[in-house]
Amino acid sequence: MIRKRKFTLIEVIVAIAVFGLGMTAALQMSAGATMRARKAVDRWKSQHMLAQASEYYLLAGPKAHPDSKFFPYQGASTSCSVSEPEGLPPDVDSQFGQWKLAVLEIKISYDNNRKTESIKIEKILQDGDL
Repeated sequence: MIRKRKFTLIEVIVAIAVFGLGMTAALQMSAGATMRARKAVDRWKSQHMLAQASEYYLLAGPKAHPDSKFFPYQGASTSCSVSEPEGLPPDVDSQFGQWKLAVLEIKISYDNNRKTESIKIEKILQDGDL
């Protein structure tokens, strides 16, 4: 008589435990990947907004105020301030006739009190643009 081999209770419990540990590890990796992807999307969006605001101020000038057509992001606003360049050698003048070297600081501010992001760009401007 041939007797069929059956699984014991201990073998079934061990198999379920191994399967459970594998599933737990897979879900944790999936959750971590989702969180990293969400952070990457937020960083990309912030950098894209900063680049878009920079392009606008470089083309329209530091006194311009972009409307929703050019900066369509809800909950964020832009600003641009002009300052003197720092660290120039003493024999270099930042003014040449009606042209002047200036530093534009472009900021993105968020309504929900998130960190303000900014970029500084050196640009030659006319006196009327300051």
